Amino acid sequence: EANEQNAMDKSSELIDTYLPIDWNTVLANAQKHPDQETSTAIGVGTDGKAVNMDLWHYSLLDNGTYALNTSESIDATGTREAGYIGNIINGEIEGTIPQYIKNENDVNFIEVSSLPWTFYKKTDLINIPILPSTVTNMYNTFNGCSNLVSVENIPNSIINMQGAFNGCENLKIVKDLPNQVENMSWAFQNCINLTSIVNLPNNLKNIAGTFYGCKQLTTIEKIPYGVTNMQSTFSNCQNLTTVGTIPNSVINMCNTFSGCTNLQGEIVINANLTGSIIDENNNMDYSGTLLNACTGKGITLKISGTCSLLKEMISVANNSNIILAE
Repeated sequence: EANEQNAMDKSSELIDTYLPIDWNTVLANAQKHPDQETSTAIGVGTDGKAVNMDLWHYSLLDNGTYALNTSESIDATGTREAGYIGNIINGEIEGTIPQYIKNENDVNFIEVSSLPWTFYKKTDLINIPILPSTVTNMYNTFNGCSNLVSVENIPNSIINMQGAFNGCENLKIVKDLPNQVENMSWAFQNCINLTSIVNLPNNLKNIAGTFYGCKQLTTIEKIPYGVTNMQSTFSNCQNLTTVGTIPNSVINMCNTFSGCTNLQGEIVINANLTGSIIDENNNMDYSGTLLNACTGKGITLKISGTCSLLKEMISVANNSNIILAE
């Protein structure tokens, strides 16, 4: 009987995994988690089951949706803390992330749209939990989660990934990023073991500092057209060798390749940059774009393209390894 029950439980889990959730039915019958003692809210997780809301901070946003953190952390007016306050067990959170919340003052269930600092410095977290399909904002969600190894299955709803994996030192592989993402500024800053990223989203606009300090990153094959901000995008990527064409949508390349000591081959830069080579007010100053880039012995970097500041950028770099392609 015990074996039969285990088999039935496993079958039920498989069915729940592959069949779409009938959210109308789930929300109509949702109840508090049986272990919940303090919170007055009812939470429903990404699997359609009850979430223990004692394990989560949550705040109602101005747009009428919920964020998983305190208002102080969301507004960064006080000491930042994680929105998840439960335990990390064998590298995973307890239960699932709430996708819908109904507090005592709510008439209906309200979707969770934002995960600001939600797992901040959860250094024992190894596996990313399933993220709600309602979430659009991953602002610093996994900042400081130093033991995360891989990133995958980010929901298609995500638009903002600013600082999402900043400081995830053991992160090595990133894949399956949704094309709807527009902001990835500082998303992987100081991910010192990141070796590859399968794709950059087609809708990207801001990649300022995205790979700052990613010392093991070697190649980015394509910069999507539509990107405008590349300030410090690859700063201190010491093993970066090749980068795809910089499109003419880019208007900011301050310090983009500074410290990329192994950058080599040929880069086509078609950017329409605003500002000047040296700006006394430190506004759009391109004197650092190629600073300390391509300094390795026996390597060269050819720069070509339609950008009007190419000659000046190469001249101010003062590096014989960097030349303007004829």
